[in-house]
Amino acid sequence: MAGKNSKWPTHLNLSGELILGKSASKDNVNEVSTTMYSHDGQEHAASLNVWGRDPPEQGTYLLTNIPFATTPLRLGVGDAAEMRLVPDEFDGIESDLPSLPPTFIFLSGIGVIGAVDADRKGCTVSGFTYLNKKHGWQKYALRLEFEDTARWAAWTVPGSRSLVTFDAIMVEHGYDGFYKCYIRRITSIHDADRGLLLALNIGSPGGGDRAERLRQARAAKAAADTKGKAKESEEPDHRKTRGEGSGSRAREEDADEKEAEPEEPEAASSAEGKDEDEPVTPPARKVRRTGSK
Repeated sequence: MAGKNSKWPTHLNLSGELILGKSASKDNVNEVSTTMYSHDGQEHAASLNVWGRDPPEQGTYLLTNIPFATTPLRLGVGDAAEMRLVPDEFDGIESDLPSLPPTFIFLSGIGVIGAVDADRKGCTVSGFTYLNKKHGWQKYALRLEFEDTARWAAWTVPGSRSLVTFDAIMVEHGYDGFYKCYIRRITSIHDADRGLLLALNIGSPGGGDRAERLRQARAAKAAADTKGKAKESEEPDHRKTRGEGSGSRAREEDADEKEAEPEEPEAASSAEGKDEDEPVTPPARKVRRTGSK
């Protein structure tokens, strides 16, 4: 629940057919036990708060654009005239009498997108709705999805931390605690305010679709860097092995060169001995030739 003096740009309204039961009145404020049915036929108990000198009659009512909160299920009716009582002969109890066709629980509101599915076909939306003076601002949270049909194949939800306006049909109460709804319309208004994000406990402020894409790009880059570092950590072992192999070959070559070095003096001495064994030929004497006289 938000503070009494807080003001938020979010809201959630309910339109549909509800069954009102017993009520408890205090200071002309009536708390009425209410039953409603979701799209899958499940029964959901709620509490309806309405001001009036007399409590509303029990029966089936048609309500339009009534402030609605989900934690817990609570409705705040500003005036009893907003509720239309369905006559007994049309409430569907008597099978042989004409009756109104069953309706869905239709929700309309403004909220902030929290988590978004990877395929952007679903998301969670939360916000605050003002019920009345007694209950003030109450929080709501919903799970919004597109139906898996050709009609909604090209539709996607806006990015997280976006303030959106939407219309949806309540389908069922999921195991995760959220009320699952099928989207009929969803439009992004702008990025949610920092104070609203903090009040709803939705991470840090971001930039809607752009921020979401940047976060995905950074996550992909970080994964690529981690993979590259892992590969580099494996390469030095191969380099070291190759380095050791080349070093050993170099050492073997140096050893061969060192073993070959002593052969040079022997070759020089053999060359000297060869010169000593061979006879020394004196240089030819130059003879001056003279012409015959």
